[in-house]
Amino acid sequence: MLGRKKTHPAPALEGGVYALTPKSSAKFLPNVVLCAPDDFAELWRLGEGVPPSPNPMNPAFNILRKQATFGASYSFGPQTSKCIGPISEAPVLVQRCVAAAQQCAVERDVGPEKYAVAHCNWYDGGKAALGFHQDNEPSTTKGLAIYSFTFLDGGPAYRYFTVSKDRAGKAVVGEFPLPHRSCLVMEGAFQEELYHGVAGTTRKAFAGQRRINVTVRAWEQQNGSAGRKRKANVCFDPGAEHAA
Repeated sequence: MLGRKKTHPAPALEGGVYALTPKSSAKFLPNVVLCAPDDFAELWRLGEGVPPSPNPMNPAFNILRKQATFGASYSFGPQTSKCIGPISEAPVLVQRCVAAAQQCAVERDVGPEKYAVAHCNWYDGGKAALGFHQDNEPSTTKGLAIYSFTFLDGGPAYRYFTVSKDRAGKAVVGEFPLPHRSCLVMEGAFQEELYHGVAGTTRKAFAGQRRINVTVRAWEQQNGSAGRKRKANVCFDPGAEHAA
């Protein structure tokens, strides 16, 4: 059963669809993507080399969470996550997440090629957090599902993902204790009606937890044959282009 308050330790979350409003739901998928210790380590090492992002509320300080994107530069609010390469050059864990999202797209009769951008977040300890927001940027395809993959190392076997009706996070409709190798699929009018975030915690148990999130979105881009308009913020994969 999905709760609206955090409890520790968190109960195991059952797989399935959770209705959050009449128009919005979240589908929880456990054990979706394979992740060996070396796979996690590879992506974590990459994150260690990613420069920190300035805090949009106070640029003199950096946020604890690191971020980068494969496939495109991703802008949200006052922040921009720079493209660090095409999907084909991403660590294996990122490629598996994209492949999983594309497979789900096929099952929904959606063109898998739309899912070609993966945004990565690195959380080193419980204090690293993500503020409440909506993934409704013009560069994303509205109405299509968004896939959020979680990978954990150390600490508790979960990290809470909170969904609220307001940006302040006061009208919580769901607290999802997401475990290692899981995927939360945001569906329907989720990005228009609801806000989501990962609150920081000072609990000692989470101090040594490392969390990686890979979010795969459908992207508004035109990157096929010559003559088609190309958006400047997209990192193109020449190999994929020649294969088309």
